[in-house]
Amino acid sequence: MTGDEKLPMPRLFRERIVLENLRDENIASIYRLSKGGIERLLVLIEEDIAPTCRRAHPFHSVA
Repeated sequence: MTGDEKLPMPRLFRERIVLENLRDENIASIYRLSKGGIERLLVLIEEDIAPTCRRAHPFHSVA
């Protein structure tokens, strides 16, 4: 390795927020929706966010 090469920046991952672990007041203050509102929103958009291939399934429906 010569002195001109730079090391890549390490990837930083935020801790995943799980709605079941939060109180309703905390959910509303973070997302400006109630837990029920988030669940209804997911039902409305689940087809749009569903993966188009079988490689990955990053979003899981709560409802």
